[in-house]
Parts: sequence; structure tokens; C-alpha cells
Amino acid sequence: MTHIDSTNRDIHQFPSNTKFEIPMNLTDNMERTNVKLNSDINFYFKWVGNSESNNPLSRITNDTFRTKIIPISFQKCIVVPVNDYVAQLINQKNYFTGTKLWFDYNKKSGTVVDYDNTTQTITLDGNTFQYFFENITYEDYKDKNLTEFYREAYFVNVSYHQRNNFVILGQTIDLHADCVVENVTQRWKTKIVQSSGKAYFLESDMESLSFDALDTYIVYSSEKSHLNSLDYSSSSIPGTLTIHESISYLQKEHYILSVIDLFTKEKKYYQIENINHELNQIKFNTTESLSPSTQIVSVLPIENNFSTIVTTVNDYRKSVFLKLRYLSIPNIKLQTNSSSFELQNVPFLILRLNKNLILNKLASNIPDITASFICFSSNKNKRNFIEFKSSQMIEMTQMFQHDLQFSILLPNNESNLLFEKSDVISFATSNSSFLLYDTKNIISAMFEVM
Repeated sequence: MTHIDSTNRDIHQFPSNTKFEIPMNLTDNMERTNVKLNSDINFYFKWVGNSESNNPLSRITNDTFRTKIIPISFQKCIVVPVNDYVAQLINQKNYFTGTKLWFDYNKKSGTVVDYDNTTQTITLDGNTFQYFFENITYEDYKDKNLTEFYREAYFVNVSYHQRNNFVILGQTIDLHADCVVENVTQRWKTKIVQSSGKAYFLESDMESLSFDALDTYIVYSSEKSHLNSLDYSSSSIPGTLTIHESISYLQKEHYILSVIDLFTKEKKYYQIENINHELNQIKFNTTESLSPSTQIVSVLPIENNFSTIVTTVNDYRKSVFLKLRYLSIPNIKLQTNSSSFELQNVPFLILRLNKNLILNKLASNIPDITASFICFSSNKNKRNFIEFKSSQMIEMTQMFQHDLQFSILLPNNESNLLFEKSDVISFATSNSSFLLYDTKNIISAMFEVM
């Protein structure tokens, strides 16, 4: 078996992960070293609650968000933010998904199954609104004064209501066991041990943990080592953070800073310039002053990645047969020169290997397709990746005597493809020579060599 993925490439030379070259059997090639991000924050959120005890579902201070809505169908409504603070905080995809709505007008409730932040539209799991205004659109709400159509509603975050259940706001991908939920405000973390739909159950009993309904949370994978949010003070000196806990574990060569703005949803990465372990201070290159009330700062582990593939050269075999076991591609939008589209709408993809290798016995009824595997979706989605497979087998001559050229093309042979979210993270600083892999968006392929 031979496994190839896009983190093997030199990202300075090949910025796109759909077309790159990998050196073969270069075991001492420091110049091609890349820096890989071990883990990153998947979700970050702060609840917008503002009231309690004004509906039958509410139990905890601030676990209820009281707001105005415009019902537009039996199951849908438009949320009306009362101010810019609320508008910014709820401007996050799936922000309300998993919470419950109580509609005092007809004493009915429902669970939110979808929230479109671009139109501030809620979808519930049942018919909750007996009376609604079906001809009103989001554009009407934005352009006109529709206060006569406003109704009052209560959104309840049911986290903590059943000991260890938890609603992860803004969830866009399926999470798995051993992901970590960290309370940035109260300084504790616990693992996800079970999920049921959009409901997650935590390892720790919530009654044993300190919390406030308005605390800030982050969620990330625990598969890799040491990721921590920082308990820091606002500083009048840009680029200097004073930390309230020990950072003795922190070495600037092995960590970077991640800064997330809760309101703009912007995420930036910075190289650490200096660490003063005695004063618990971190210095990094920025002109911004950070505030714990609006920005989450975390340290993320990094490691060196040598972009080469090592294989055994068999001088007695002049050719080998190569079979593709699977091709795994992130389930995010692809971009071309003229359009953006979902992979599920593409009938097949072409995986092309070295042009200068001899490839024989490629069976295809598609004109002008050469040196390629034709890959069809296996209809299997694994942790937000789409799996493609091919039944073809290719005879390759002198496979291990060339660098491996790897490219993915559309059915029309178009090769200039980019993903909506790149797998390369650019730093907020001007040091463009230091780039990171985002391992959530890698392309990988498994081959069987025979």
C-alpha cells in the first residue's frame, strides 16, 4: 500500500492541493520542510441569552434569549436583533440549531433544526406558528418598517438542563467522540463521549463544573497534543500578552497563536516572537490590542513535515500495477475560473499521475482521457470528506525513478481547481515564508501496488 496526501507537497511551490509534485526517496532534504498544524479550533461560540423564568422551558439565568420574530410559515420565522451586539453574535451559521423556541402567542414550542444566518431565518421541527405572514421575505424585513408584524419569542439553550448534555452553537460539521469542549471563561475542558443528532453528551457531569450561561466556548479535536486557550489580560502594548496561568510548557518553536474574534468571526494566526516564562508574557508581531471580552487567544501545536515519499526501489521489476483504493476529498465547494459548485454535482473526477510515465490498459469511453483514473463517488461521507473510487488498474513503468506528479481534474479536463477553504493557512504577519497546513482540508489517496 502507498498513501499519498496533499500535505506531502511543498506548499510554497504548489499552493493548490489539487495539483502538485512530491519528491520520491529524498530522505535528507531540509529545504522542502513544511510546517503542519497539529490541531485547530472547530467551533467557538458565546450564547446571546438575556432573560430567565419567563417561559415554561427556562431554568437557568440567561439561558433564554428573548427577542422579536416575524413568523413566515408554520415552521419558519425571521429573527429580529434588537441591536448591533446581538446581530453580530448571532451572525454564525447554525447558531440557534439545537436550541428550543417557546412561542408565547399560542403556547407552543419547537426545536430549531436549521438557522440561516444570511437571512436570519429559523426552521423548526414542527408546526409551531398557527398564524404567520407568508408573503414577507427577508428583503422586506431589511427594507421596510414591519414592526406591526413583530411577535415575541423565547429561544432556550438547553445545555446543562440534563446533567451532561450540551448544545454546540454554530456547528457545521459532525463531531466525534474525544473532541474537547473547553470553557474559556471558567477554565475547564471535558470530552464529548456521545452524540445524538445535534445533541452532545460530555464526559463530565455539568453539575460538578462551574459555568454561566454566557460563558465562551471552543471545540477542537483531542487527537493531537496540547491545545490551550489562554487566560490573558488586556494590554495597552500591542503584541504583548500577560497570561494568568503557567506557560512553562510553551516553546516558540513548537506553538503558534490563534486569535479569534467572536463578533467578526475572523481568525488570525501569529508566530510567537518571544516568551518570558518568568513574567508569563508572550510577544508576537501585531499592531492590534486584544481584549478577552471579544477575542479568544489559543496556542496551537505545530510540527515539521518533510514533504517526500520513501518507497522501496525494486530493480528487478521494470513495471508495476497500480490500483486506487480510494480518493478522499474535503466536502467543501470547489472553485474554477468561472464558477463554484458542490462535488456531489460532479459525475466523476479524473486523477492524473505523471505525464512522463508509461500508463497502459486504461479502459475508458471518455474521449481524450489519458494517464488517469476515472473516479466515481462511493456515496460514503466520512468526517466531512467525500470518498471516490475507481475499478481501473494501471501498469506503470519505472514508477519509483521519478518525482510523483499528482493532479485532479474535472470531466472537461479543467485542472485549475481551488477549494473554497484552502488547506494552507497564511499568517497575519508579513512573513510569507512561514505557512501552515490546515489538516482539515487535505486530499489523500490510497494506492495498492502489485
